[in-house]
Amino acid sequence: MNLNCPQCHKLIESTDINVQSFIAKCGTCHNVFHFGDRMDLKPATKDRSPVDLPKQFEVFNNGMDFLIRYRWFSLTAFGLVFFCIFWDGFLVFWYLDAFSAKKRDLAMIFFPVLHVAVGVFLTYLTTAMFVNKTEIKVNSEKVMVYHGPLPWPGNKQISRFDIDQLYVEEKVHRGKHGLRYTYQVHVVNKEGNKTTLVSHLQKREQACFIEQQIELFLGIKDRPMQGEILSA
Repeated sequence: MNLNCPQCHKLIESTDINVQSFIAKCGTCHNVFHFGDRMDLKPATKDRSPVDLPKQFEVFNNGMDFLIRYRWFSLTAFGLVFFCIFWDGFLVFWYLDAFSAKKRDLAMIFFPVLHVAVGVFLTYLTTAMFVNKTEIKVNSEKVMVYHGPLPWPGNKQISRFDIDQLYVEEKVHRGKHGLRYTYQVHVVNKEGNKTTLVSHLQKREQACFIEQQIELFLGIKDRPMQGEILSA
């Protein structure tokens, strides 16, 4: 498919076309435009039925600010508790032995350093799953994401005026117990660049709820996006 600029009618180079968000930029006149209406997207196939409020989610709306809050807790946290007790307990006894008065074996002291790092991370993660929440606050100027109270990467602010579209992507994780799926909500700016708003959501309806509610509050008209999944 050849794509021409609607303003100067010059042919658009393939490097200036973002097929994921259907946004292109003209290298001649620098016009940025959406070309989804020229593609066979079949928007009627996209299910836009409202998604119900998921469990562990809270929503607050005072007309000026809109807040989505959800807990991190899942039953997986209980399994991690027992694993951490076993893992950390083993390391405690190991170091009690290593630092005993009768022997100071440096090899015993430094050998499990990586195991200690893993134990610290898993213990921190397990604690976060019990106490942390994610808050997505939206107003007329920006979208803000906060994870806490335990510090965690992923806090961000995105200007409302940079947001062109939101969509949900499914991630497949392969392990020894089979496939596992998590979900991400992405923000696409007016130049077609993608930013992950939130990730590691355990259920599809959680991600679709976040997408729908933000689009509704900000008045963003939903469009099909390449790579997205639909609400159930």
